[in-house]
Amino acid sequence: MQWKPCLIAGVGLGASVIVWQIISIPLGLTALFVPVAFLLQIAAVVALLAHARHEHRYGQQLLGATVLSAVASVLIFFGSLLATSVLFPDAIEQLRATTRTALVEQGASQADITAALASITPMAQAWAGVIGTMVSGPFIAALAAIGLRRRASA
Repeated sequence: MQWKPCLIAGVGLGASVIVWQIISIPLGLTALFVPVAFLLQIAAVVALLAHARHEHRYGQQLLGATVLSAVASVLIFFGSLLATSVLFPDAIEQLRATTRTALVEQGASQADITAALASITPMAQAWAGVIGTMVSGPFIAALAAIGLRRRASA
């Protein structure tokens, strides 16, 4: 598999997710951040696989999507830290407040609430973005590659 398209798609995905985060925080759309980021990843992976489906086998396509996700993850990690630590430092406190309200409504104990709130940090959010991107990328690719190959052979 040629690496250049994977790298370009990874940079495009990472940049798109960072821009979406920078838009979603001040507009109060943080509840939509993950679903939209996931849709951006689906679009990037499907576009890469559609481009590569005729020249590369299934395993190579999965590897390409994994490389795309790894490149995007690096950008997403640093973009998340920038957004939550520098650009919008109140974003983490807002997330903690929302989480506290939800946990109180669910009847969680004070110890559980305290533990949950302590785990909400800019670093934890950045790592969550990396993990989410790295897990969902190959999963999306596995499903999309099968669908694209079936469509190509039909």
